[in-house]
Amino acid sequence: MTVTFSVEYNTRWGERLCLVSRDKTYPMSWGAGNIWSVSIKNCPPELIKDYTYVLYRGDIIARTEWEHHHRDTLKAEIKDFWIDCPIEGCPFPRKHSADIFNQPGYRGAGTAIPIFSL
Repeated sequence: MTVTFSVEYNTRWGERLCLVSRDKTYPMSWGAGNIWSVSIKNCPPELIKDYTYVLYRGDIIARTEWEHHHRDTLKAEIKDFWIDCPIEGCPFPRKHSADIFNQPGYRGAGTAIPIFSL
């Protein structure tokens, strides 16, 4: 079955979107209305269970989504939306990065004062 993934995203010149699932990257094509899409022939069912969109600037990853997409049913057309960080000016690129610091008992490094013995 051929599955077409699409997502609306405004890019700048030289940027491109890719769909990434585990160890495979699928380049996407830009269309009218800033819709990026890719059609995958013989789409493996496990691909839709865990995938994300990645913004590339040249060969460098410029931006990733906050969370991965998870689907249970395979459809011919999947229209997604970019999952952005819910916090304005969020310093974390991914949800799992923020979760590390949101644990009970976590204390940041604070200020280290070097003590030397002569």
